[in-house]
Amino acid sequence: MRSAIEAIQWAKSQIGSKSYRGLCEKFVRSAYGFPANYQSAKEAWKAAGGKHPGDMNPPSGVPVFWDLVGANAPYGHIALSIGRGLAVSSSDEAGKPGVTTISIARFTDEYARYLGWAEIYHGVNVLPRAASESSAPEGQNTGWYTGAIDGQFGPLTVKALQAALANEHRYSASIDGQFGPLTVKALQGWLHDQRTYDQPIDGEFGPATVSALQKSLRIRGLYAGSVDGRFGAMTVTALQKWMARGK
Repeated sequence: MRSAIEAIQWAKSQIGSKSYRGLCEKFVRSAYGFPANYQSAKEAWKAAGGKHPGDMNPPSGVPVFWDLVGANAPYGHIALSIGRGLAVSSSDEAGKPGVTTISIARFTDEYARYLGWAEIYHGVNVLPRAASESSAPEGQNTGWYTGAIDGQFGPLTVKALQAALANEHRYSASIDGQFGPLTVKALQGWLHDQRTYDQPIDGEFGPATVSALQKSLRIRGLYAGSVDGRFGAMTVTALQKWMARGK
């Protein structure tokens, strides 16, 4: 069995390969070095342990799962998380075969229904130790935001956003609660990583940035409003919930 780091290195070494057409479960289990215990990603998800349903920010080195529709519905899909909302997959975000890096959010938005990620895969705990040690019981606030979920975008919310973006390696300035261009650029960079933002990273907090944020929060099941580019209480509430969750 390979470690999480080794599994990721192996998966990345296969980028560009089309040898795993229709064999996503084989691709991911091969990354870890597991034998063929399951016939499909759907079977692997059913057998998995330590599931995190709907969490679209899994740690690197764990398997992520989707439900598919149509002819591939009985099989599902699986990919290997590499962190920052990305994964290495045997097909791209449109379902085209070929090992590549995908955005978990974009793949979900355009191609499949996201199920979640799992700690135990093929009967083995594959969760990296650092991620395991930082986990907490379900329902416990483990995130960056500890204030009231009140839809108010004040310094406490901004500090939490800066801390969250720092965790995503997008923000390196002071955690000062000031919502300026550096924080906005970091947010735009993170949204670009999520494949919801394709405009210039210019530090301008306008409708395009807000719409991208709303899309990312909606994909995570936290925002139910319209993607209208308006930064109101509903959007802030969803943002606070994401930051309180810490994932």
